[in-house]
Amino acid sequence: MKNKVDNKIELIREKMKGDNTLRNESYARLLKRRRLEQRKTLEDVAHGVCSASYLCRIENAQVEIRDEFLTHLFEKLEINYNAVKELTDLNLLEQLVKLYYDEDNSKLDELINKAVENNIYSDLEIQLIKLFKLIVDNDYEEAKNLLKVIDKTLDKLIGIELIVYTFLSALLSYKINNLVTSFKLIRVLLNLKYENDALKKAIYDLALNVLSLLDEDVLFIETYHDYKNIKVVESNPNKEVTHEIEYSLVIGKNNLVKGIDLFNEVKEYIINDYLKEQFNYHYIKFLIFHKKYDEAFSLLNTIDKSKRMLPLLNYCINNCNDFLKSINYLKEIKYYKFNKYESFMLFYNELTILNLEKRNHLELIEFLKNNFIHRKNEAKEIKNSFIINNIYQIYRNCLFEIGKYKEVAKTVIEM
Repeated sequence: MKNKVDNKIELIREKMKGDNTLRNESYARLLKRRRLEQRKTLEDVAHGVCSASYLCRIENAQVEIRDEFLTHLFEKLEINYNAVKELTDLNLLEQLVKLYYDEDNSKLDELINKAVENNIYSDLEIQLIKLFKLIVDNDYEEAKNLLKVIDKTLDKLIGIELIVYTFLSALLSYKINNLVTSFKLIRVLLNLKYENDALKKAIYDLALNVLSLLDEDVLFIETYHDYKNIKVVESNPNKEVTHEIEYSLVIGKNNLVKGIDLFNEVKEYIINDYLKEQFNYHYIKFLIFHKKYDEAFSLLNTIDKSKRMLPLLNYCINNCNDFLKSINYLKEIKYYKFNKYESFMLFYNELTILNLEKRNHLELIEFLKNNFIHRKNEAKEIKNSFIINNIYQIYRNCLFEIGKYKEVAKTVIEM
């Protein structure tokens, strides 16, 4: 039985089928929507300018619209044509995605404010613009509420609006750690053709972020090479280097020597704190994949640990045979605070503490059942599959210790 997310994605795919190019239909869409918002008929707006049937063809983007018609039609709908032309030529929605990729938040804010103030966009377009602003400002609760409103009018979205809506839905899901939903939306976006390389670059950038976290290595490598071949006037150096680091990890998982070489090559491009954190996070994951826990501990001891490194630290603790080394981290991991989007991080941290404090097996089994085993749908939204395997391993070890051999076998089969 399909859930709401799958139904939405199926609708998006259906609407995009046969229309894989981005077409500039801004004038036509604006005319039709503004006319409908003002409850005017085709005859009301067309009177004195053109025939109602010709206006209908204009609104459906079936004819080339001449400036003299646009000027008079927009005037009847109280729209400033010059302002529309300026922002339409700018391809506002595409430009917002590009500015997000460039991390130019001041210019992005300026463009959003200008668009809202000029009052030349339909209600639906304004909602998309506001959704963009909420996500950029990390106001995820309001963004989720607004997305639900836009979902109700999904059938009205066309062209670039539908592309940007899908991108923003994937971006919001990524931001709130709903990675499987983000992945499904990314798969839709990766199957489209793009005329605008800057837009394609931004979408593929988000795709690489999601794919690297979900260990979708084959698709990551394919997308990475496509991303590298997208030529834009100016790329974001932080994002370019970040994807080089992610690529080093993906290749290095199965080839220790090649991974070390790639990480050493990219190391010379680490020129700021942002890239330093990216490098350390992915290099620790690389060490973990090759069971080099002592080296991972040593690196964790010498760096400022971002919160996303906590699951990596917990993983090392759960897999290290040095109890004294592990117990040194007990006080540290007890002090972390978590928000509502970090529920899995909180759970894994609590599991590590219980495991480290050597609670009895029945207590650990009960904790795992209540917080993970019986909530498999939530577990599917989690990044880092090696951590999922670690959780099941702890569960199986506890079952084995109390003689629940059939349940041990069942968890192996289910995985």
